[in-house]
Amino acid sequence: MAQFETFGAYFGRLLTWDVFLWIGGLMLLAFLLRKPLARSLQVSHRRFLLIALSFAGVVGLSLRFWEAYGTLSTFWLIAPEVWSEGFRFNANFALNLVLYIPPAILLVLARQASWMVGLILIGMAFAVETIQQYARIGIADPFDMFANTLGALIGVAIGLATIRLWPALGVKR
Repeated sequence: MAQFETFGAYFGRLLTWDVFLWIGGLMLLAFLLRKPLARSLQVSHRRFLLIALSFAGVVGLSLRFWEAYGTLSTFWLIAPEVWSEGFRFNANFALNLVLYIPPAILLVLARQASWMVGLILIGMAFAVETIQQYARIGIADPFDMFANTLGALIGVAIGLATIRLWPALGVKR
């Protein structure tokens, strides 16, 4: 019987200097573009940088270009080899779920339309899985997409509940 790797051990194995450099590079780019992007989102620079950090975390922990694996024989969403493995609740599923909660909460608190936040994050999850397949930097997995989508929906729900309970946390327009 396979041993369940704890979330802490799995996350600790993923946190390498490469990941920190990748996230740092993305944050540097966000910092340089903070004025126009914060203005377009109609949020403060500080709130924009928090949103950017949550997205940099998603990208940095999902797209690790220095870890080349291989690719599937067909498009990841219809590849029989990934569907035959079945659904697995493990540390990878938990990480994929947790990664998408903060960006969803922060965007909803920025008073972005909750349905649009959900669509953007689901689209991002689809793009990440597709990039993993075609850039050969991981194994694209429909169960990762499911976990990402579930995390985004949980984040939207938490964001909406937070605005309802503490309206002052949302951005006023």
